[in-house]
Amino acid sequence: MNWDAIGAIAESIGAIGVITSLIYLAIQVRQSAGYTRTNTRTQLQLFANEIIKDGMKPEIVNLKAKLASGDTLTFQEESLRDQRTRQLFRNAELSIYHNRAGTLEDSEFEGELVTWSIFLTNDYERRWWLDHRTEFPEEIRVVLDALVN
Repeated sequence: MNWDAIGAIAESIGAIGVITSLIYLAIQVRQSAGYTRTNTRTQLQLFANEIIKDGMKPEIVNLKAKLASGDTLTFQEESLRDQRTRQLFRNAELSIYHNRAGTLEDSEFEGELVTWSIFLTNDYERRWWLDHRTEFPEEIRVVLDALVN
């Protein structure tokens, strides 16, 4: 065997190694993207569960009862309501960012949009958004404004 043949064999082996490495990297990137999407959904669900769990706290239950009865809220109760509403809008912001980044599937995001549409039918939340919308980036305002109108 001459040196040219040995060189050609070495180049072929090297090319196979490069192709194998590229295939391996493509598989790893695809798996990583899947893990990221799953992690994003899990984090958003944990955040939603925290909001639900907080809703069972006595001060929140009392606040809801007071709102249902039409009683006037104290300053502390108004502050609590504002804080919870802000928390919900920040969750919406997070979902919008994840959808734009491709880590929240469009089908799941559409479900989120339906939830926010229902949420924004409430007069308080609608007014809150209109009063505080400038605190959010433009891309968030575009999405939530479309739900309000």
